[in-house]
Amino acid sequence: MENMIYVVPDVHGRKFWEVIKAHLNEDCEIIFLGDYVDPYSHEYITKEQAFENFKEIIDIARNNSNVHLLLGNHDLEYMLGTDICNCRCDFERYEEIKKLFNDNADLFNLAYRKIIDKYVFLFTHAGVSDRWTDNYPEIFDCNIYSDSNINNLFKSGKLRRILGDCGYERGGYEPVGSLVWADIREHLNNKFYPEIIKQIVGHTLIRHGINIKDSIYCLDTQNVFTIDDKGIIREYGEERPYEFYKV
Repeated sequence: MENMIYVVPDVHGRKFWEVIKAHLNEDCEIIFLGDYVDPYSHEYITKEQAFENFKEIIDIARNNSNVHLLLGNHDLEYMLGTDICNCRCDFERYEEIKKLFNDNADLFNLAYRKIIDKYVFLFTHAGVSDRWTDNYPEIFDCNIYSDSNINNLFKSGKLRRILGDCGYERGGYEPVGSLVWADIREHLNNKFYPEIIKQIVGHTLIRHGINIKDSIYCLDTQNVFTIDDKGIIREYGEERPYEFYKV
């Protein structure tokens, strides 16, 4: 559909994302929120299957300019190193996956921004937390809700030492995680300023989407979501607006 945005949360080798293939030639945008490999063992997806699945996603993004690939913590463990993340890592194919990421580095970003109606939608893997950025004023001396600022900081290497920040909610040692590690529960105490910002994230595997203070929406439900030109979020194939659990 024209001007529609399709949002694909954490893939981890799953195939639910394939519904977007029917929309590749439409006047729309397709945004993957990251975490393409490292499947969950209980889902019986092999690491080889996840790797092949990821290669197909890269091929689609390479040949379709309306497909945007964002990076998650499981992706950065291959691009930057296992100090960022070391969870279900595919060590057998580590160098091959690393090469695939780095050979296609131009396709990947940490953030994507889209103005929809009167709001600014910011797409990242786990969400930009002011509680995190306030810890690093020497780095974030800019608009933290700008995708160009975030992506430039990433590509310049200035975020390298802090992307691995993992909060207590995820078993880490920091009060709050980075924008690829922040658990949805860590966003409860954010200031959420300015009010025109609406963040769309994955990362926290949940059964039903969560909306915190009409400011951050977690979609990691193993389903594709759509956002129309009025900013209305729906589950793929459904006509009614999605009913989030509100916090």
